Amino acid sequence: THTLRIVADNIHLEAGDFGDEFLRCTHDGGVSLYFDNSQKFITTSDGGTFSGSLLFPDNQRIKVGGDASSPDLQIYHDSNNTYMLNTTGNLILKDTTGSIYLQSSNIYIQDDTTNENIARFISDGACELYHDNGKRLETFDLGIDIGLNATGNFGIRWGGANYNYANIWTEYGSGDIFLAGGLKQKTTN
Repeated sequence: THTLRIVADNIHLEAGDFGDEFLRCTHDGGVSLYFDNSQKFITTSDGGTFSGSLLFPDNQRIKVGGDASSPDLQIYHDSNNTYMLNTTGNLILKDTTGSIYLQSSNIYIQDDTTNENIARFISDGACELYHDNGKRLETFDLGIDIGLNATGNFGIRWGGANYNYANIWTEYGSGDIFLAGGLKQKTTN
């Protein structure tokens, strides 16, 4: 194999009429790439700076951390859906100056292996909370609806640690309401 070696303090690759630059290499400085005489990328002391848009075709991935065959984070689009896949530690979205907004007509939070629902938030509709993929709480126009468990019972529980709480529940088909935890009347002084 042969090598073309150019030795100079600064290197410029330009069009024959000296009008458009393609590449500029500066001694002890950055390397710049140009498109139609417009700088698009420059190396810096801590990496590089990109200007403009970067297009990745469908199914091409941005890979961060780890190595090419097993990256820690991948971002990609498969022509139908967009994915952010984290395989190490936690995926943390953090904003230190304001708020984080998730904007969509529907937002579903699901288990990563079975796709069981954990929560669903529907635009102009219900907010739903699930336990073991069974809907337990749902908002509607007049308030909240408490779902049934597998036996057809439902309940509300509140209180502290060590199961020191109060319950209100009903058993499916009985029409009865049960209270547990004791009832006390607060007196005023």
